Amino acid sequence: MKQGPVIQASLSEFFIRDKFSLRGWRRSAAQCYKKALWVWTKNNQTSILMPMKLGSLDRQVQGNGTNCISGGTGFPMEQESMKKRLSELELRLAELESINNILKEQLKELSILYRFIQDVSYTLESGQLVKSLKSILQTHFMVTEFSIVLYDSKTGLLHIEHAVGLSKQKLKEVFYRPSEGLVGRVFQTKKPIYLPNAQRVKGYRYYFQAQARGSILILPLTLADGHTLGVLKLRNPLIDAFSETDQQLLGLLSRHLAVALYNCRLVKRLDKDSLLDGDTELPNERMFLNLFHREMGRAQRFHHPLSLVSVRFQLTHLRNGKNGRRIPLKPVRQIAEIIQQPLRSIDVCARLRADCFVALLPETNLIGRSRVEQKLSAALEALYNRYLDEGYDWELTFSVQGVTFPDEGIEPSLLLERMLASPSKNRSATSV
Repeated sequence: MKQGPVIQASLSEFFIRDKFSLRGWRRSAAQCYKKALWVWTKNNQTSILMPMKLGSLDRQVQGNGTNCISGGTGFPMEQESMKKRLSELELRLAELESINNILKEQLKELSILYRFIQDVSYTLESGQLVKSLKSILQTHFMVTEFSIVLYDSKTGLLHIEHAVGLSKQKLKEVFYRPSEGLVGRVFQTKKPIYLPNAQRVKGYRYYFQAQARGSILILPLTLADGHTLGVLKLRNPLIDAFSETDQQLLGLLSRHLAVALYNCRLVKRLDKDSLLDGDTELPNERMFLNLFHREMGRAQRFHHPLSLVSVRFQLTHLRNGKNGRRIPLKPVRQIAEIIQQPLRSIDVCARLRADCFVALLPETNLIGRSRVEQKLSAALEALYNRYLDEGYDWELTFSVQGVTFPDEGIEPSLLLERMLASPSKNRSATSV
């Protein structure tokens, strides 16, 4: 086969000075990376189209034979360089493909993480948080069952707070100690544990099942400061279902889940503090007014009586004869316990002010209210005498008075005003 002229051109255009026509030529060999090298054949002649940088027209080959390969002397050298460059391009292409695959996996991980963070960032309710977690785990990790186990500082135990795919009624009976089982070990060491095939682990029980099937991954729920809230327990029915990449991604999800659960706890605590008194854990003024207006509307609708009994107290220091700016917590809590003793289950005791407690008595007339006032007065007098016997440094002064609907008013604001007014002779009041 005769060798044709060697033609050099750029990737985007062909430049042939003698206007050599490629019409009718056909490509016969495999093209190199990104159309960098072509081999054309026509009439048993071979022409090799070589790559050339844009703008380098001075190196173009003359179509009349100048700088052409003739006699077979230069062609093997050019062919060897082309093969060498082809192998280099193939290696580079393989590297680019591997890097592209890695970037695709990282993009998938980041998209999952971003979606979860976006969902939990605007969620301050634990139920909605569990729904978002369930969607992520079932869609991307094929997790059929999972549970969130949180530590309770009051009991010192780990309790199952949320569960998906499991019987919630049975799980109420399940608890862990911080050093008990795999859950306790993960909570204590703050390191995840992965069981590729839980059925092969001797002595391991998955809740109420004799033998566990599939893969189980247990992750700690740890905050940035190192405090651990609990653990996240995942189960996939397939064997060795969690790859190393999945474990790393689920580890990141567990950290964000811990932050979201901590925020939910804070919001719940703030809601509780906004409705309860911090010293006595009784309803505060805000919650009492809501309950009072609700019971007042029910009493007006069904024509039932409603009574309010207030206990106003004052603590005076015996040494300097002045009122203390800070009221001691011990007598305040004792007064709160005394007020709750004669009340029924439907009655409500609230701390309306720092020196005032109120008892809300639904369906209670004047006679029933007077009995409650007498019991409260007797119990507070006993507390006063006990303070004197024990040599307490504070002197207790209190007054008990109440109002009843509809005998002493039908407007809620009027009833509250009369209840909080100064004690008078025509109302039940006792001072010590």
